[in-house]
Amino acid sequence: MKRILVVDDEGGVRDVLEGMLDFLGYRVTTASDGEEALNTVDGVFDLVITDLSMPKMDGRNLLKTIKLRSPHLPVIVVTGTRGTRAEMEALGANGYLEKPFRIAEVRNLVENTLGTS
Repeated sequence: MKRILVVDDEGGVRDVLEGMLDFLGYRVTTASDGEEALNTVDGVFDLVITDLSMPKMDGRNLLKTIKLRSPHLPVIVVTGTRGTRAEMEALGANGYLEKPFRIAEVRNLVENTLGTS
């Protein structure tokens, strides 16, 4: 079973993603910010899904740090801000979701990223 770390400072978004991914058959762990995520991410997960705007450590810095530590660990960025796709791809993001998202979008992007479709 593939393991996914969901990182978002909004509890509602974490809960929705966790519920969607759990329903799709993934094992999900959540974190409320980038610092919390970095304490649990090393060697444990197959995918990280992170919000862009968070306190303590934002998604940009989390993405950069993950790519330095584990360059092959895929990261999908979730944001409510338009126009950041090119920046996220330049930083090494493997995918990008804009809020609000639908379960079909999440499923397709996760499956394509993990190669499980």
